[in-house]
Formats: sequence, structure tokens, C-alpha cells
Amino acid sequence: TWWYNTSHMFLVGILVAKFEKGFVWLFKKLYVLWLILFVVVTYLGYQVGYNMWGIVQNYNLQMNEVQVANWQIFGQLISSLSVALLAMTVSLKVRIGNPVNRFLGTITLELYLIHGLFVEIFGPYIIVERAMSKTAIKNNFLYVIVVFAVALPLSYLMGLLDKRIKNMLTKPKNS
Repeated sequence: TWWYNTSHMFLVGILVAKFEKGFVWLFKKLYVLWLILFVVVTYLGYQVGYNMWGIVQNYNLQMNEVQVANWQIFGQLISSLSVALLAMTVSLKVRIGNPVNRFLGTITLELYLIHGLFVEIFGPYIIVERAMSKTAIKNNFLYVIVVFAVALPLSYLMGLLDKRIKNMLTKPKNS
């Protein structure tokens, strides 16, 4: 997913926050139905969004590249929405709380801001797909571990620096 196929989630987040009680009531009322619906829609949206050429070939559909691309974006839009609603629905019954999640919750902004740098540095391509990275990590598991290993401590340090600067700027002056 990229910015263009998930930007609608900002509006969804605003609406869910504004009408949270109504959403919670509605999702609790028919919990199992919503859960099944969101699992099915997520699966179908994912298949359309990321496997549309396979669907076109399997069913001998006559579609050009633009039509397939439009269906892929539509599938990605639907799957990103349904994954978020699925997570919200599951969180009504399952509480996930542990020290790791609590720690990550304190540095989410910093981690979001800095991880992209290391995704680019250690990824297979630099900015465009034609310029191969000299620091690329070919093993996907190792790639994810390295990005986290570098981004997590730097995010924590960025958070500490941010708090220190805030304290310096908001410190009351003694007169």
C-alpha cells in the first residue's frame, strides 16, 4: 500500500473518532457477523488489489492494463478499510497489552518519521527502481530486523530529544 490508496483512511479515522460510541455499539451488537464480513472483504479486496492479473488470466477476462490497474487500486482501497475495521472489531473482544506494545506506543510518531529512511537505505532500490542500492539486504526477514534494529533506538533517542527541547521551551522563567 502507498499514500494514494490509503489516504482515505485519514477521513475514516476522523469519522470513527467522532462517532466512536455509535461504531462500538454497532460492532458489539453483531460482533460475529461483522468479524466474518470483514475477514471475507479483506481477503477479497486483497486478492483484487494484489492478484488482479492472476484473476484476469484464470477467468479469461478481457481487460486492458488501465482497467486492471483501476481494479487493483479499488481492491487496495477496500482491503485497507476492511483491515482497519477488522482490527477495530477484534479489539472490542481481545485486549493486546504488553510492555513491548506500551513502549512502541510511546515512540510511534518518531518511528513513523524515521523508519522510511532505513527502508530506503537497506531496500533493494534507492528512490527509483532503476537505481540499485549498494546497501541492499536481499533476505526479507533480515531486512526487516535490520530496519527495526536501527530505527527503534534512534526513534527512542529522537523522542528523548523532543521531550528535552519541549521542556526547555516551556520551562517557566523565574523572576
